[in-house]
Amino acid sequence: MNVKRARTFEAWLRALIAAYQDRRLKPRNRIYSNLTRMPRPTQMYAITLGSVAVVIVSHRKEAGNGVVLAVRLRSIQELAEFSEIADGYFGTSDLVPEYASFERLFQPPVGVAEQACIALAELWRTGQRLLVPPRGTFRVQSMQALQVLPPGALWSVRCRGPFPEPQSVLLTLGNRLKRRTVGPAASEAAPVAQPMVKAQPVCYGAFTEPLIWFGSPPYPSPGDRILERLWLPEDTQRAVHRARVGDVETLVHNNGLILAVSDDRCIARSTINQVFGVLSRSGVRSFALPDIELIEVGGFNAESGEMGGYQSVVAPRNRLFDVPALDSPMQTSYLLPEDVVAPLLDLADRCVRDHDMAVASLRLLSAVTLHYRQFYTEAFVTGWSLVETAIERDFEAFWLERGRSKTAVGDMDWTASQKIDLMIAVGGLDSVLGEQIHRLRKRRNAIVHDLTDAAEDEARECTSVAAALTPLPQFPEVLKPQMVLL
Repeated sequence: MNVKRARTFEAWLRALIAAYQDRRLKPRNRIYSNLTRMPRPTQMYAITLGSVAVVIVSHRKEAGNGVVLAVRLRSIQELAEFSEIADGYFGTSDLVPEYASFERLFQPPVGVAEQACIALAELWRTGQRLLVPPRGTFRVQSMQALQVLPPGALWSVRCRGPFPEPQSVLLTLGNRLKRRTVGPAASEAAPVAQPMVKAQPVCYGAFTEPLIWFGSPPYPSPGDRILERLWLPEDTQRAVHRARVGDVETLVHNNGLILAVSDDRCIARSTINQVFGVLSRSGVRSFALPDIELIEVGGFNAESGEMGGYQSVVAPRNRLFDVPALDSPMQTSYLLPEDVVAPLLDLADRCVRDHDMAVASLRLLSAVTLHYRQFYTEAFVTGWSLVETAIERDFEAFWLERGRSKTAVGDMDWTASQKIDLMIAVGGLDSVLGEQIHRLRKRRNAIVHDLTDAAEDEARECTSVAAALTPLPQFPEVLKPQMVLL
């Protein structure tokens, strides 16, 4: 595109740099909140749209002091087009966002100049263009520090008429001003609320928690965000695979939504939790779905998989997807390839078709979820129930192989401690694992009989032993999802 420079603004910004770096001109005892602990700025980049400007301050030792470049755009469409080349034009492509506490995470590369374009569009769209300042005024509209390497800052101004003295502008750089919004005109009538008609659910669903994307998530470009071409669920959601889990048709969508086509709420929840259980056992963190967080789907088309609408309670797993706002907290999520979905449903189906495995799968998922939610005592007791079940199963199998009947084995008055010792003695249980189970059994007795609480490491150990003793279908190799920020 043909970019027009704002040379008058550039000259004024050069004077601002000089004023900021001249200690004699700085107001005494003034704290510049967005420039604290930063070296002296050597470069400024400005984007103007009408009477609004966004200024990026960067600190680059290799660049000459006082380098300034400003661009003047006439419309938000031009801003959207320029955003795609902004960092290349300003030479800021190497200034990438820094997330010190999320070193393992990534997000699509959005340069600091692209972020500035998005911020300018947001200011413009929220009423900035309607709030034309009086001639001869200059006001800092907002300001924020940027996490970039090297560090810098971003602030926006609204001006009309001659520029003020740079020294006076320094007085405002330490303040964060609240953004003004434009209310509806007095003549506008308030919309009349229409009564909601609850659709009869024909199937139920839930999103994975934490969020799992199967395939590549559809990140919007800076131009999409500026022009409000937002990626909403109905635009990006699609079924990756569908298959029967037990007797229930189950659909897995690319954005982590799982549907169980059944009008029986209990069966649908159990089916979805079986899918979550396979993920949890295969190395992908997944939490059990409580009944209250089920999504009720109405108007479901079984052939196309389209939903006529759905409703759910407000919960982390059932959040609405939208474009994340600039500098807003984002959710930690996972990426898995689409080709894992078919075997995922197949493994869940194998669980459902065996009653004992189906019960154990849901119980283990509950224990893992309780541990993550920091209900350590409850997680320990739930995990121990699986450990004790495994001991009983092996004890019974030992005597049945030797000709005893189930009734005779059931009449045996053996304690849990004696059963563990027997299985160790006959080689049915590893001695190290057996001693570990003995230690957990003593903690279980103290928890149940003396009402003591389990510690976090005790709950984790008991849950891990329960998983090791409970043979359940899972992927042959541990899945290694990629962590992302959404």
